[in-house]
Formats: sequence, structure tokens, C-alpha cells
Amino acid sequence: MRVLLLDRDKDYASRIAQFLSKKTDMQVSTCTDLEIARKLIREEHFQVILFDAEFDSVDPAEFSKRNTAFAFLSSLKETVNETETIYKFCSVSEMYGEIMRVYADHTQHELKTDDDEEETETVRTKVLSFFPVNGGAGSSTMAMAAAIALSKDKKVLYIPLEQRHSEMLLFSTKEKKGLTDVVSMLRTNYDLKESKKLFEKIICKSERYGNGNLDFIPGFLNITDCLSLTPAVLETMLGELRKKFQYHYIVIDADFILGDLLVKLIGSSEKIVFVCTGSDTSNAKIDGIHRYLEIIERDIEIMPKKYLIFNQYYGLASEEAVVRDMKVIGRFGRYRAENHTLLSTDGVINQILGNDDPFRDLM
Repeated sequence: MRVLLLDRDKDYASRIAQFLSKKTDMQVSTCTDLEIARKLIREEHFQVILFDAEFDSVDPAEFSKRNTAFAFLSSLKETVNETETIYKFCSVSEMYGEIMRVYADHTQHELKTDDDEEETETVRTKVLSFFPVNGGAGSSTMAMAAAIALSKDKKVLYIPLEQRHSEMLLFSTKEKKGLTDVVSMLRTNYDLKESKKLFEKIICKSERYGNGNLDFIPGFLNITDCLSLTPAVLETMLGELRKKFQYHYIVIDADFILGDLLVKLIGSSEKIVFVCTGSDTSNAKIDGIHRYLEIIERDIEIMPKKYLIFNQYYGLASEEAVVRDMKVIGRFGRYRAENHTLLSTDGVINQILGNDDPFRDLM
């Protein structure tokens, strides 16, 4: 749980953040300036926001977001703005309990009052994220092929998170809006009650594949636009898509670029798929990926299942050292037409899908 604490007493804020982060599962960010706090709240998502009572002129409604609770801290057991405060000098365990109570009360209130949502049979959306082990491995092609395969009888949304996306090779559209617009809106004080309308304007339906079951979001307009995607925005985007749309699968085509965003994406996925060629270079890189996944596993509550696809592959003397705890779901050689000419992306995907449904393990 992420908590933001605003208190002008820097030493107090630092101590309570250290104790809560060390003894509980909370990640506490602190600041001493109201405007900095406002900026953090706009850019990141916190489950609980705590303000010292000296900021009692602040209207909690200003920070009203879905799944975000608000409370005042006070050195006196008092009421501020008709709201009971949390006693700021209680024990760490009591503080933890009070924060959890505030959050639980807030989420229960949302469940009771959120009657503007249509009652539909809920679908448990699975996020499947594809990553390249090395350049030119073909992870985008595999992600698109998986989205097409899964959409035969399930609703699927394909999202290209790569800096240099290539979904237009298969999913053409006249729509000029895309991920750039989604991220820009979610980084502002956008009313999440309106998020479904935003997504409906941007989500496109594939006319060539999926029999009406395959949708996609066009990628970033410019290469640098991907830099505006923060872990908090990614969490909000996937949360809103899970909650307000009935997709069985969200297939994400992503870059393997180290940082908080990658940790958030991996932690938000049910399954992660790596695509490599089996070359010496890719084998060396996948060894580094194994070590990285072991490191971040301590920060992820439930580690997703890991899969590996060998693409443009001629075989290895021993796959075991490369694969380790990943499950191999496909081995594909170089793609050629009958006259030995190179195939188009369409032709490659047709050959992939003709190989006894390699993506059945992702269902």
C-alpha cells in the first residue's frame, strides 16, 4: 500500500515513514510542502493520503480519487472538518491499524455509493506481457499473434507499450488518438468516472482479425511520449480497463527497460512471455533477465508465471541452462515462403498460428 504523508515536522515524517516501511508492507512517501504534495498526487497513485491537522484549510474533496482515502493527523485527539483524526504519536502498530481502517472505510463507502456503474457479469481479466530478450527477437510479432489466437473465442485488447510500436502492420485505423492521449489524461486530475468514455473514444476494433473480439489501442504518437507513462498511471490504466470493460485478456507488447515501470508491469501481469532467438547473445541476455527477476521478486506480491518462446531458432545443445524456471511454449525456425522469399508480417503470423496453437498455455 502506498501512503503519502504531508507534515511540516520533517523529523517526525521521516521517522514514521521509516518505521512503517520497515515493520509493515506500506511504502510511505513524505513531503513538507502542500504544493509538492499536490504535484505528487497528480503524478502518482496513493491508496491513503495523510495531512497534518495544521493543513485543516485543505478540502479533502480536492484529492478525491477512486481507491484513495484521506485522513488528518493530529497531536490532539480531535475532529477536523467533521472528520475524526488519527493520533500522530500512537505506536507504529496502532498507526498501521488506523491507516488500514481509514482505507477500508473509504473503499466500503465507494462500493455502496458507486451506483452509476452498470451491473454486469464480471470477467477476470488476465494481463499477458511480452518482452524481447534481444533486438529483433520478434516479440511484437508474437504478441500480435497471441492476441489474434486468443480472440477466436474470447474478448482481447492489444496494447503496444513499445517506444517504436508496429501494430499498424496488422491493425490499421484512421483513429488519431492513442496511448499518448490516455496517459496525458490520466496524469491530470481526470475524473475516473469518465474514464470509460475516454477509452471508448480511443479503443479500436480490428477489422481483419478476431471476428469482432479483438480490440487495440494505437501506440504512442511520438517516441518520447512513452517517457510520460509512470507506474501510477499504468496501474490506473490497467485498473480501469479491468473494471469497466469485459476483456478476458489484455495482451501487452512491451520493452524490457529496467526501472519502476517495468516492475509495475511485471507485478500487474498474470503471465509474462520472453521471446529470444537462442543465439549466444540472447542466451547471455536471458541470464541477466533471470537474475533481475530474482531480485524484483521480493517486491512483487504474486510473481507471474514465466514463459519462453524461441523464435528464428536453430536449436541449442542444452536448453535447460537457458530456460531454467520458464516454460517453453514455442520453437519457431526462420520463416520463408514456398519460393524461399521472405514473408510479410501477415505471412509470418499465419505460419505461427499454424503450429498447433502455441498460445494455449496462456489461456
